[in-house]
Amino acid sequence: MWAVAAAALCVALEVGANLFYLAAVGGFFYSRQPEVAAASEVPDMFQTRQAVLHPYFGFVNNSERRDPWEGDFAAANNNGFQFAGARLDSDPGCCDVPHARRPDEVVIGVFGGSVGVGFSLWSQLRPVFAEALQRDPRFAGKKINVLTFSLSGFRQPQQLGVLAYYLALGQQFDVVVNIDGFNEVVNSHINWKDKLEPTYPADSVWGAMGRALEQGRIAQNAPDALLASWHQMAAGEARKAKQDCSFAACYAYHHARTLWHAIRQASLQRRSQEAVAALSWFPARHRYTFETPDFELWDYIADRWRDSSILMNRMLAGSGTQYLHVLQPNQWYHGAGPYTPIAPDHIYGWVIDPVNQAYPKFLARADALRSAGVPFLDATHIFPDNGHEIYADDCCHYTERGNALLAEAVAKAIIDNAPK
Repeated sequence: MWAVAAAALCVALEVGANLFYLAAVGGFFYSRQPEVAAASEVPDMFQTRQAVLHPYFGFVNNSERRDPWEGDFAAANNNGFQFAGARLDSDPGCCDVPHARRPDEVVIGVFGGSVGVGFSLWSQLRPVFAEALQRDPRFAGKKINVLTFSLSGFRQPQQLGVLAYYLALGQQFDVVVNIDGFNEVVNSHINWKDKLEPTYPADSVWGAMGRALEQGRIAQNAPDALLASWHQMAAGEARKAKQDCSFAACYAYHHARTLWHAIRQASLQRRSQEAVAALSWFPARHRYTFETPDFELWDYIADRWRDSSILMNRMLAGSGTQYLHVLQPNQWYHGAGPYTPIAPDHIYGWVIDPVNQAYPKFLARADALRSAGVPFLDATHIFPDNGHEIYADDCCHYTERGNALLAEAVAKAIIDNAPK
């Protein structure tokens, strides 16, 4: 009887868990493809990890960082910017910066966030971008050297600061491509909801790294901050465990764990924020007019995005370098068409409203950019059908086909906007 009761209880739990999965995710738990749930995760090479503090940029990658990628690896150069490791075999001096332009070489600097990283590395391995550029007589017969000045999490005015720094060090460019938009939305939103200066480097990286260094000093005064960090780690572990479940009850259990730890982490973080800020060497609060009742976050961010791009163009104009500003495509922007997520239980639902509030603000400033002489490419509509063959995950990154389409569009815009 005990065995029968235990079996009945297990069956009841499994049935209930399946009903939960149906309501929360949709479909039958046992019909899901195991790899689908994991497909929503951002690939390791695009995650902000192995980062170190930088005195001007906020953070960069550790120069020893290596990530598996495309059957090979992605490496970080002397300044922490990533490049395709396969390049080292044929050109050991290819990728450290500042890089001295070689004879018959065209230097293309790509600025932005992780989408810029992906585009740069893909263009270093695939000939599509170089061949498209070589249709321009200026570049015909020359070696196209794509250098990465993008980094996961970066957004304006970080690109502006990175460009100014490397120009000061003597870096030469023929073309600078700035691919941005999505990080301006998500990292500004993250900072703002935590009552932090929205244009600072992402506080979830820069500020968190600084506070981690000083936890020993403030731990006795901010125990909630330490506990919040533990809940954040536990939520991540539960989220990964959920993807490995073979039974619906296991999935429901780890889903509940994920929610519980996320809720506790958010609550403890809010409670400890003021205490930590008062003691921290990494305060991110900025006294400014955005605390006035008529402040509108996305207008503020869009104005900084516009002004930063205008300044990048002006800095480059004096050296004869061509500049192109690209508003990156993102699947959650409704103007690009409907998008069906790769993973039914993806974690990016929170970005949808901010993206659709901010992107129209960016596009509303396109005429101002062009009036200021900035070549601007609205790439939000270059992907047909906004489909799965375009996006590598449910965040923002592109597949082989997506990068190829972007490469063709960027190359065409560079050629079409060649200085007269």
